[in-house]
Amino acid sequence: TTADTGSVEEVPPPADDAADTVAPAAEQENLPAPPASSRDAYAAALADPAQYFADIDALDGTFTYDLVDVDGDIELELLLRAGTQGPAPVRVLQPIDGTLTATTDYLVDSADDTYPTVFTAGMQPGLTQYESDGARLTATQFELHGNRLVKVYGPEETVVGNPLSG
Repeated sequence: TTADTGSVEEVPPPADDAADTVAPAAEQENLPAPPASSRDAYAAALADPAQYFADIDALDGTFTYDLVDVDGDIELELLLRAGTQGPAPVRVLQPIDGTLTATTDYLVDSADDTYPTVFTAGMQPGLTQYESDGARLTATQFELHGNRLVKVYGPEETVVGNPLSG
């Protein structure tokens, strides 16, 4: 996923069951690391990330991820994106009642600077999905409620560029 000023580590398809390291978002470096139980659960999820996208066909077997405080509770959730080419689904994983749970719905993100793109909402809870057709930029804000990504506002449309030209 893409954070406002964060870094993302791209992961090739797992060779066997190799675990990956997590690159935290730059704007959230001051947040505490996830508790050991969450770290272990996230490490297990990253060892087999495809299980969280079993309901989606035609994935390329690559994943990107980041730790982000999506719900504003100062505990980091795992943002997991399936695919590196074109628009790809993004799910949020978090421990709920001791079990690692992925959101039932997902946002769509594009790693090649085309739209739609998912951004963190800065220090505010939630995720914002931006889409553009070149002349207009549309933003929709989502918040994490249990295992659901719930739209809290939008889509809000903004004209990009000079609407009077031509």
